[in-house]
Amino acid sequence: MLSPMVENTIFNSLNDSLQYIDILFGHHITIYITDTEKILKILYSDKLSLSSKEGDPIPRKGPPGEALRTGKPVIDIVSKELYGVPFRSYSIPIKDNNNKVIGLLLAAQSLENMDKVLTLSKNVSGSLKQMSLASSDISEQIQNIVNSNEDTSNALNKANKNAKDTNEILRFIQSISKQTNLLGLNAAIEASRAGDNGKGFGVVAQEIRKLSKSSSESVKEIDSVLKEITSSMELVTNSINKSNSNFEAASSAIEEITSSIQELSSTAEVLEEVSKKV
Repeated sequence: MLSPMVENTIFNSLNDSLQYIDILFGHHITIYITDTEKILKILYSDKLSLSSKEGDPIPRKGPPGEALRTGKPVIDIVSKELYGVPFRSYSIPIKDNNNKVIGLLLAAQSLENMDKVLTLSKNVSGSLKQMSLASSDISEQIQNIVNSNEDTSNALNKANKNAKDTNEILRFIQSISKQTNLLGLNAAIEASRAGDNGKGFGVVAQEIRKLSKSSSESVKEIDSVLKEITSSMELVTNSINKSNSNFEAASSAIEEITSSIQELSSTAEVLEEVSKKV
């Protein structure tokens, strides 16, 4: 068994080392030197204020008690709910030359900065996930608009084709109208040659010519309206096609943004995991 003088030499050497340990941990650590019963020396940290004071008995429960019983170092994480600041606790047995535990070197390393980084990482990761979901939703909505526009464009193209087909029918009617007018003219000439006997036939011929003229004018009006409708549909179709091009470009840009956000989110998750291990 070591003499009290030798034990004091060990404790004094540790006491002299405290300031260097404090510097090593960037002044974010509170250090205790104890014998097997009580706290002998405390080096306080401005970053971590605990309630213990010199002369207080060593807690028999928790990491210090376990280190005394087993003679092995015990490292643990203490949540901020207990002392207001999260910290990593070190309970390291001090042994003499006979490997007997004669005290403990206790340390509480503040993890406040790590906790801030961890919280920030969680917030960033959560925000990025929300942004990614929002971007995906916008991209989906744009695609729905593009699909709807394509359906509208197809319907307009079909209507435009029907209008052109109708125009062909109108040309056929116009041709019949001209032929009818010509027949009416010939009938009027023949009625005129027939004199009084052809008067009734002449009236019919005149009505035929009026009907032919009326049909011809109606066909022209319908043709004019159809041309306007066709022109309007072509303008709308071109506008839709242009809009689709813009939407597709926007959708492509959003997909790139979403991809970047997902990469950032993955990075934030990695940072979060690293923060937990620091």
